[in-house]
Amino acid sequence: RTFEAVTYLRRSSTDIARIRKRFRCEPEEYMARAQAISSATVFADHYAITAIPSHTTGNVPVIGAKVANSLLEMNNIRASFVLSEYKSRVHISARSIDDTNVQIIMEKLGGGGHSTVSAAQLDTTIEDAEAQLKEVLTTMINEGELK
Repeated sequence: RTFEAVTYLRRSSTDIARIRKRFRCEPEEYMARAQAISSATVFADHYAITAIPSHTTGNVPVIGAKVANSLLEMNNIRASFVLSEYKSRVHISARSIDDTNVQIIMEKLGGGGHSTVSAAQLDTTIEDAEAQLKEVLTTMINEGELK
């Protein structure tokens, strides 16, 4: 769909460089995203998990969502989970492709959303939220709900 959109925009004489400039971000956000992506770990062979650096400012949940989307670009990753601290809560942005339903995973943590785009908020620490997420994933894998 992205390529179709680009093709349409080019045929419509849209200034692609102008559009790219509108989607640029501040250097601090870019570096936070890069740091989160580079520190991601792969859990159970198919699930990328990372956290946004604690010193990050701006709309941290949106930054987390962007990172979650980026992590899906890796081979064999079925779902990605990005944890961030924002307004005294831990936010988890979850994204998936293929047949992994992140909505069900996030519901088990008190959140919800869509099968491929979902989230949860927890009143805990990043470390505890990650442990809870891994416990849910492990249980779902052991019970055959996830591959």
